[in-house]
Amino acid sequence: MLKYIDKGTGRTLILLPGWGFHPEIIDFKRLHYDLLLPQRPILIENIDFLVEEIRSIGMEKTNILGWSLGARIAMEAVNHVPSIFSKMILVSLPAPFDDTTIKFKLSQIEKDQKKALKGFYLTVFQDDLKAYKLFKKRVEHKCLSFWTKEELVQGLKILGQPLPKILDKKELLLIHGEYDSLCPVNRLPKLKDSKKQKKILLSCGHIPFVEDAFYNAVNTF
Repeated sequence: MLKYIDKGTGRTLILLPGWGFHPEIIDFKRLHYDLLLPQRPILIENIDFLVEEIRSIGMEKTNILGWSLGARIAMEAVNHVPSIFSKMILVSLPAPFDDTTIKFKLSQIEKDQKKALKGFYLTVFQDDLKAYKLFKKRVEHKCLSFWTKEELVQGLKILGQPLPKILDKKELLLIHGEYDSLCPVNRLPKLKDSKKQKKILLSCGHIPFVEDAFYNAVNTF
């Protein structure tokens, strides 16, 4: 389930992508971490298997970064087995989607999964068409084949679940786009301790990983 990329950095980061996306949506070559890249979507029901794989590689501790739905899964993983995760980075953490949105997405997936995903990708990249063209050329084909219909359905159900009002993970970096229309910044949970936790707002929408400041923030955390 996990592909290990050893860069010799002495620290490891697992990347969890958003709904319908592939881990390589983030330019992992720019991250100064050894990496664990999921080869299948990680959802709540296979967190135990994820932890087993991390331990089978011989790691006692790892860091975790989740974008969008991946941020939700990262939170669940850390809450489930806090002893194995050191730092947690949450990017574009989504507030609960309403029932109407979820039902509409479900109907689109049932009707034509590929068309539904392509429409969603365009929505995600709506504020940066240059990045969208690069995405289509570089990684869209991987995204389209990464998820099964059942996994997409399970992901939507997770996106409908409530968020905690306060984030209490001590070593936490929260990165969010100031102009994120999919996941408005004013719906983010509060930080428990602003001295130990860090929140960074970037001048972008739902895709902070197209910004140089994103990689600077993650690499120096």
